[in-house]
Amino acid sequence: MEFALLLPLFAVLCGCIVAITAACLQVLALADTARNAARLAAVAANPAAAASAYVASESPGAVVRTVTDGIVVRVTLRRTVQVDLPLVRRVTIPLPLSAGAVMLMEPPMGPVP
Repeated sequence: MEFALLLPLFAVLCGCIVAITAACLQVLALADTARNAARLAAVAANPAAAASAYVASESPGAVVRTVTDGIVVRVTLRRTVQVDLPLVRRVTIPLPLSAGAVMLMEPPMGPVP
């Protein structure tokens, strides 16, 4: 009898662990995209365009904000993902994510004398 009571609880617990793991992987992927976008923006002549183009190719649907003061470039990404619960197919949870990165601006490359 105890098995019949604990099996559904154990299955729901395993499903929650899978959903949380999927959400954490989405956060890591967004942070990696923000870091790479900031790296590209730091060496580009137009930082905002470079960051936006990279994010559009890697993480469609993410909102990009690029701010530079001539010394550093800050890239912030915001995106909402839908997390599906594995055992309950009809339940999806909208999860707003954000990530940011800061890089030092590189001097523009020019012809070497």
